Amino acid sequence: MKNPFLNSKGIKPGEAFIFSLSCIQALSIGAFLAIFDIGAHVIFFESYGSQMMPLAMAIAGIAGLIYMSFYSFFLNRINFRFFVSANYFIIMLILAVLFFYEPAHSATVYGIPLLLPFSLMFPVNIIVMLVFWRSTQKIYTSAQHRRLYPYLRAFQIGGMVASSLILLALFYFKWDRN
Repeated sequence: MKNPFLNSKGIKPGEAFIFSLSCIQALSIGAFLAIFDIGAHVIFFESYGSQMMPLAMAIAGIAGLIYMSFYSFFLNRINFRFFVSANYFIIMLILAVLFFYEPAHSATVYGIPLLLPFSLMFPVNIIVMLVFWRSTQKIYTSAQHRRLYPYLRAFQIGGMVASSLILLALFYFKWDRN
């Protein structure tokens, strides 16, 4: 019986290695997005409660517009590899600051709370997804991209579902919080 995953419409032998790397990247990005979103919600509700949700959505929208305008401006003006590296460096720097410097969660600018990391959730998600899908468009030809897109999408959704289930399972463990 012929394997339907490796048939003529699926993966061709010459592209199996780069496709497997793309699938690992899609799975990792899906897991990152789910964990970041869940973590942002948990930190937000612990810090501010649900009454600040409308303000947080407005701030996240403004932050997304600002970040997307930077993305659109620099997209074709600089080298794509540098652009991707700079985006991931900025995201990792923000996450490191939020992880190691807890007062950043309740930071304010001119009396307006930044509502971190929740307000960064939408811009980070959009940028990570745009950079990933733009890189796959550069790696594959348009025919390959059309053919492989459903598989990459499935791996990304699989990463989101798997990481969400793993996080849910971790809630049932007893953790020593001392």
